[in-house]
Order: sequence, then structure tokens, then C-alpha cells
Amino acid sequence: MARIVKEPEIRHEELIDISEKLFLKNGYEQTAVSEIVKEANVAQGTFYYYFKSKDDVLNAIIERYNEEMKDILKQAIEDKKMNAWEKFFCLTSNFKKFESDHEGLLDYIHEEKNEILHHRLEKKNIPILTQGYEKIIQQGMEEGFFHTKYPKEAALAILLTSIAISHQAENQEASKEAMKRQFMATIDIIERILGVEEGTFLRVYSSMEVKNEE
Repeated sequence: MARIVKEPEIRHEELIDISEKLFLKNGYEQTAVSEIVKEANVAQGTFYYYFKSKDDVLNAIIERYNEEMKDILKQAIEDKKMNAWEKFFCLTSNFKKFESDHEGLLDYIHEEKNEILHHRLEKKNIPILTQGYEKIIQQGMEEGFFHTKYPKEAALAILLTSIAISHQAENQEASKEAMKRQFMATIDIIERILGVEEGTFLRVYSSMEVKNEE
């Protein structure tokens, strides 16, 4: 089959797409560069024209993840119709979908053996998320929902708390009761950080669910 000549940017994105698909299907370690180029119908030299190694294309996937996260944040932050609580829950829902869409590769990145890669991902996306949530917290303060003197630090504390509890759940065989406890603990800590009354989180969430069903 004759190879099709494509614009460099299109070829670059295509190689990322194919690499991600094969990493998800076969696992990162089990996927060879030769399989990627075969799927893309290009010469091996073409791959190395765009990427130094398989690790390099994985970095490119992570960079694209970060860009997707930026887009999710931007859409929520710039939405003039939503209040701070609505944006908060909208982001939670959209990030869960994002994690679900990329579950296989994110699971790989979060494995203990990939601690450096995991750290690399968090080092890049935590500042992005912190900046976004800070703006939402500031909006919530202006609307009278949230009460904190330190919106930036509050955003960072919420993110790090959520990540820490999530990691604890991943690293143990958690029962349903334990998972419920971790969920309720996360909510309790978030409420304290935002300076809202106990039970506010679930009450607002429930009212929004009812509103969306109407």
C-alpha cells in the first residue's frame, strides 16, 4: 500500500492518536514503535522525525491531556450563565468523564512503577487546575456562597486533598463502606476549606440534580 503524504501537523497528531489507541489497547510497555508505524502506514524514520522515543510520544499525550483540561476549565469559567456552585459541579462531572475517556492510560500513569511519569503529569496539571478553581472560588465569594480569605490556597488545598484521598483509595482494597467514608471525608474537608455550612455540598448538588431533571 502506497504511503500517503500528509501535512506535518496532521501527521504529528495522527501519530499521537494512534500511539494512544495502541497504548490503551495493548499497554504502554507492550507497544513497540514498529507497531505504531505499521498502524500509521509510515516508515519508522517518520516516527523518529517527530518523536525522539516512545517516551517522547507519551509526553505528547500528557501535554494534550493538559490542553484538554485547560479547555474544560476555560468553558466553565467563561460561562456567564452558571454560578460558582454550578461551575464547581460542572467541572467535577466533566473531569470524571475526561478520566473515564482516558482511563486505561491514566491507570498506567498512576501505577507505582511510573511514579516519575505520574509526578510529571501532576506537576503540570495542578497549577492549571489551581488557577481555574481559584477563579471559581473568587466568583463564589462575590456571590456570597464561599467564605475564605485565601482563594488560591483554598483551590490548591481542595485539589491536593482530593488527590491524596483518591490515591489512598487506589492503593487499597476498599469496601463500599470505606469508599463512602472517603467520599464523605472529602466533602467535609472541602466544605471547611470553602467556609460553608456542613451539608451544603450535598444539598446544593441534590437541588441541581432536581433542576436538571425538570
